Amino acid sequence: MISESFRLLKSKIHAAFSTTDRRAKIQDGDFIIGLLKATADSSESFSLASLRLSMCSFVGETIGQSAFNERMGTATLKNQVQHTLKTLMGEAFRLQNASASSLDIAQKLGVSRIIGVDSSIVSLWHGLAKYFSGTFTTAALKLHLSTDLISGSVQWLDLSSGTVHDSQKFPDITCGGLYIVDLGYWDFGLFQSIEKGGAFFLSRIKSNSNVTIAKVVAGNFSNSLIGTKLKDLVVKRRRSEVVEFLGQLSHKKQVLNVRVVGFWNIKERRYRWYTTNLNASRKAISDLYRLRWQIELSFKSMKSAFNFDRIPTLSPNATTTLALIGVCHYVMSTILRLKSSQKIDSRTRSLSLLRSANMIRAFSYDIYSLLQSGYRMSASLAKKIDNMLLKTIRSYHDPNVNNRMNTENRLGNVIS
Repeated sequence: MISESFRLLKSKIHAAFSTTDRRAKIQDGDFIIGLLKATADSSESFSLASLRLSMCSFVGETIGQSAFNERMGTATLKNQVQHTLKTLMGEAFRLQNASASSLDIAQKLGVSRIIGVDSSIVSLWHGLAKYFSGTFTTAALKLHLSTDLISGSVQWLDLSSGTVHDSQKFPDITCGGLYIVDLGYWDFGLFQSIEKGGAFFLSRIKSNSNVTIAKVVAGNFSNSLIGTKLKDLVVKRRRSEVVEFLGQLSHKKQVLNVRVVGFWNIKERRYRWYTTNLNASRKAISDLYRLRWQIELSFKSMKSAFNFDRIPTLSPNATTTLALIGVCHYVMSTILRLKSSQKIDSRTRSLSLLRSANMIRAFSYDIYSLLQSGYRMSASLAKKIDNMLLKTIRSYHDPNVNNRMNTENRLGNVIS
């Protein structure tokens, strides 16, 4: 049952709050779940005042605005939300490991996971510039995130000022993992570390990068190109559908042997170049990189459905808390997505990241009531909510999933 996962999560979350001050009108676990419910509500006037009213209405207790603001600004609440997020991520990871679709493509490629790493910036009020400095704005928060690109589940995250470069924040490298990154992570040392860690990387190639052609593997090119810098290569017309070179990526006196794969872009009338150390079909490289779009959809889900980009406070702790709450919502949506695939459709992708996020928002009262009540909610009521969710999920599934070829299906055909 979907409800069983949410009821179990209540026990795990509350187990961490045994030292809660019993004098508080709203206990810590209920405060956090109420905050989740309040931030999921769509509101034109998203503010701490509207959050307090929505949360108090949900938990059935009333606290003053000043007391609410003070509690929001504590490091204690921030740490407890971090623990809540860790608990939710653990449940999503468990469901991900139980999902055959999450591992099928990875196993065919000979990797343990297909992981996307990226970041997203949120503008903050100017008064927070001392804590979260921005690049294009005075104050900004940057969320660094890695997700499993098949299931959508969060693998790792970090928060920093907007001025922190992407390459300075990267998850611990897992042996066998395939890391797909954009040009913000173009860094010789990073690629070298990934390879030394027994993992794989896939990235677009920066136009000014120091990549030397060592061998022509595929494409109508002469071996006279050997020794030529890729940035100096001028191709005015398509020589082949897919081009592959063996190349050497150099930095100072260090060299890294890589594969260079090019795909002709019809609109731009030029090749797009990718580099990887993965031993996979060259035709699969473009579709693999296209999977990276899923992490962009993760950010879009948080911003469009969960108010992640609307942080109405000047408190640094409250800012971090609200950012983490946005990620909590997203992880809840991946749990719903993975559970629904077990009950309705073995193809997880038919319930997209955005659709599952919108469902969490639309049914936030029922879902967070389950989370708040846990096993105090009667089994019959939990089953009623579960049946309602299962019935509704069908309407959120993509009706065209059987009539179109998405990236995952296309990739499966290429590597099978």
